[in-house]
Amino acid sequence: LDGWAASHAALALADLGVAPGHSYDLLRPALVARCALRPPAASFSGTWRLAEAERIASTLARLDCHDAEVRGGLAQWLLRPLPASRLVPLARDLASAGLDDASDPKVARHLRARARSAELTSAVGAEEAATLLACYAQNDVD
Repeated sequence: LDGWAASHAALALADLGVAPGHSYDLLRPALVARCALRPPAASFSGTWRLAEAERIASTLARLDCHDAEVRGGLAQWLLRPLPASRLVPLARDLASAGLDDASDPKVARHLRARARSAELTSAVGAEEAATLLACYAQNDVD
């Protein structure tokens, strides 16, 4: 399987409710080896790479799978200048898969700043921006 097919297969199996041990675990090696878990080092090139990342993040969220290695790679997409319409669902899915201030403070700090921006609030609405802000709230340290 190439990355495109592997990410589609993983998401389809998650949509069908197939247990992670019988779906994600079997496809994980192909996802790690062939999918765009991290954005390319050069400037943003094409939406197909981002689409793979979005499908994998959605798979993790639907399966309630907290795969730190995969999630950490996907989180790097959130540091890119993505349009709000793509950023918010990706951030929400990764939060469902365990991404938060404790697991990646740099990404969480960036998302809090984006959630407070007028650009994001006008694009997705105040309620959605507040939800994103809550997902990535800074952890209090005693």
